[in-house]
Amino acid sequence: MERTWVQKHLAGVQSLLDNGETSKVLWVVLETADSRSWAVDALPSEKAELYALLGMAYYSRKNFASAKTYLKRALLFDPANERAIYGMAYLAAYVDKDPGKTREWMDKLPESAARDNVHMIMMRSPECIETNGLEQTYSEVIDLFDRYLTPNPVDPLNVANLMHNAGRFFLVKGADQEQRGDMPEVRKTCASAVAALALALSLYGTGDMNLHHRAAANYWMSVAIEKLLGPAAAIASAEQSVELWSRQLALDPKNPHFKESWRGTADRLHELRDAA
Repeated sequence: MERTWVQKHLAGVQSLLDNGETSKVLWVVLETADSRSWAVDALPSEKAELYALLGMAYYSRKNFASAKTYLKRALLFDPANERAIYGMAYLAAYVDKDPGKTREWMDKLPESAARDNVHMIMMRSPECIETNGLEQTYSEVIDLFDRYLTPNPVDPLNVANLMHNAGRFFLVKGADQEQRGDMPEVRKTCASAVAALALALSLYGTGDMNLHHRAAANYWMSVAIEKLLGPAAAIASAEQSVELWSRQLALDPKNPHFKESWRGTADRLHELRDAA
């Protein structure tokens, strides 16, 4: 029996998404002549998987309206599609910043590093911190952080993402402490951010792996190091971020989020050099 278009191409589309090549994902799934048959011929579960991949491609491009449209379409074809549920959870946590809605989606997911990363994203939002209080949220972050401090994690990418977002939370906490003038605590918290981001970077890998994740982590590493040691010490992380964003842009030059991130990091690098 001949394989369907989805069966032939799903793994390749997934690989493109993992590499951050979102423009190619959209082109392969929506534009190529032979791809159009899947919307008619594919099984409901196959349609759900492709719509979920499209949703996550748009999420990566920060086109959240299109992401939500395709993720909802995926769930119409398969309400249990895990990728689409994760996508909706990410939107609730990252875009809507709605703790209640985020938990509703999380409750549909199995326990995993990916699920806990959604929780970590939610906890670094101002809305969650305002609802739970900074110290209670900090306690929950530390509990999750400690849970994944193990060698050779089963799911290194999602553990890396969780550590990355823990680092982002520590920077939020440090900013609150700085506003209150508690500078000794700011230094401790920023040191925690450096540690979390360093762990994330160690798990993201090297070479062409996870370029956009590593670029973002290095950006935030430069922010944490600047707080601790000043602008001159932060330059190396900012330079690494610019280089990684440049390499990611070479793979997906039409991605508006990648362009904006590269430009913002390049501007930050100039500011650090001027201040050093």
